[in-house]
Amino acid sequence: MVKTIFTWLGGALLLLIIVPVILPLLLVAWTLAFGWISSLGRLWPHLSPSLGVLSMVMSALLVLVVGTHWFCAWLHQRLQSADGANARGWPWKWTLALHGGLWLVFFAVMGLVGIVHQAAWMAASGEPVFVSGKGRWKARATLLNATATLRMAGDEAGWDLAKTRAGFWNGDRSRGKTSDPVWEDHQVIFLPGNEGRLAAAIIIPRDPRWRELAGLAVIQPDGEVRHHRGTELAQILAQHQNAASRPLP
Repeated sequence: MVKTIFTWLGGALLLLIIVPVILPLLLVAWTLAFGWISSLGRLWPHLSPSLGVLSMVMSALLVLVVGTHWFCAWLHQRLQSADGANARGWPWKWTLALHGGLWLVFFAVMGLVGIVHQAAWMAASGEPVFVSGKGRWKARATLLNATATLRMAGDEAGWDLAKTRAGFWNGDRSRGKTSDPVWEDHQVIFLPGNEGRLAAAIIIPRDPRWRELAGLAVIQPDGEVRHHRGTELAQILAQHQNAASRPLP
C-alpha cells in the first residue's frame, strides 16, 4: 500500500516536471501543423472570387494536367520504342503524382520565403515579440494601490486639500517602503472644493500604455472610487468645473 502511494506520488511529481517542458513544444507543433486553418478562416470571408475567375483557373489547370499527361505519354512511348522494349502506356497516376510533387515543392518554397520574410520583419520591427498577458492586471493593481494611498492620506487629513496633498506625496516614504512611490507612476489632479477642502482627485497613470489598459480613477471624499477610460479625462474635468461654478444654495 505504501509502495503504491509513493509510486503515484512519484508519477505525479514526474508529470509536474515534464508537462511544463513538453507542453510548449506540443503547442508549437500544433500551431505549425494546423495554424493555417484558423488563418484560412480569417482570410476566407474577405475573398470574393468571381465565377469567371474560378472557371478560368480550373480550365487552365485541366489543360495543364491533360497536356502534361499527353506529353509524358508521347515521350515515354518514344523512349521505349528507341530501346526496343515493349511499349507500355503512361498511367494517369504518374501524371497526378508528378503534379502533386510539383505543387508540394511550390508550396514549400512559398513557405520558406514567407518564413524568411517574417523573420526579417520581426528583426527589423520595433514591436515586442512577446507581450505579457498580465499587463492589464498589473496596471489595474498599481492604480488601485495609488487610490488606496490617496484615500488613506485623505482620511488622515480630514480631506483638507493641502494636508491631503502633502500626505499623499510623503505617504510612501513615511511608512518606510523601499519600492518607488506611487506618484512616480501616476499623475494626480487635485480639484479644490469649498473652504480649502478637496472636492475630488483624479489619478492618471503616466505610462500611456498603462493608461489605456487600466484607465483612470476619480476619488471623492463622500463617494466611492470610480474608474473611467483614459479618453474621458476632458469630460470629467468639465463636469467638476461646472459643479464648482454653481452658486451655493
